[in-house]
Amino acid sequence: MAADQRRKRLNGASMGSYGSQEQYRTKRKNFGPPVQSDLTMKSHISVEWDANHQRVVAKREQVGISWRQMRPFARFDHNGHKVLADVFALPEEIFDLDSLSEVLSYEVWNTQLLDNEKNFLKQFLPGDLEPNQVVQELLSGDDFHFGNPVLKWGTSLCSGELHPDMIVYQEQHLKSEKRAYFSQLHNYHKDMIGFLSKLKESWEACKDPEKEILPKILRSKNDIEKNRLSNLDEFRYDDHDGNLTVASGSYSWGAEEKAYDDNQISSMGQGDELRR
Repeated sequence: MAADQRRKRLNGASMGSYGSQEQYRTKRKNFGPPVQSDLTMKSHISVEWDANHQRVVAKREQVGISWRQMRPFARFDHNGHKVLADVFALPEEIFDLDSLSEVLSYEVWNTQLLDNEKNFLKQFLPGDLEPNQVVQELLSGDDFHFGNPVLKWGTSLCSGELHPDMIVYQEQHLKSEKRAYFSQLHNYHKDMIGFLSKLKESWEACKDPEKEILPKILRSKNDIEKNRLSNLDEFRYDDHDGNLTVASGSYSWGAEEKAYDDNQISSMGQGDELRR
């Protein structure tokens, strides 16, 4: 009978765990403001021959949007390996302008767009603000929380920074930087655990730890401060394939004149930079 009760408890726990996982998945899928489900996005890049007719290149008059930018508004699953969510073409004359301030103005919003088009675009605005006021501030070029995102976006578009090739490169570069950052953070934590383990061993082996070890730790603070910024060249990463090379050393607690070895000092400095 006790075995039956134990089996029931295990089944109940597994069902509860399954239910919580399903709830979590549902919650993850339903984040973001409500965007119409008929939103059509195609990540197809139009190509053409280059000037010498030697290789195929992406057409210049294209703009790309990454999945990282569209994810808060998407209500459907997508292939996680794809970088581009949408690619669309614009008139070639747009890319000869310095900005879109004369093309996307509040007057154009009021006179050229239909009500259903305005309502669709308002879905992408923050939900806790008055939409009409936000649109007017954005399209009028007003300072909107330390800058104007529409002006910045228009300048980037006209300069070619939103070309699909540039979007793919930027996303790959960001992914490489993220991988390098977490690798550095992992190494810092690993070094810290190793240092604390050796500190524990040395503390337990000393007859009077407060006199033998504590002064060394206090003296090392000055060395840590001096080397706090010297660790910026300790690691490097490849923007293309994300390979990471980390310069590392080994611990040596045996030297009495040091509380930390060079690797630990470097790790502590890296920790200060990460906390910034």
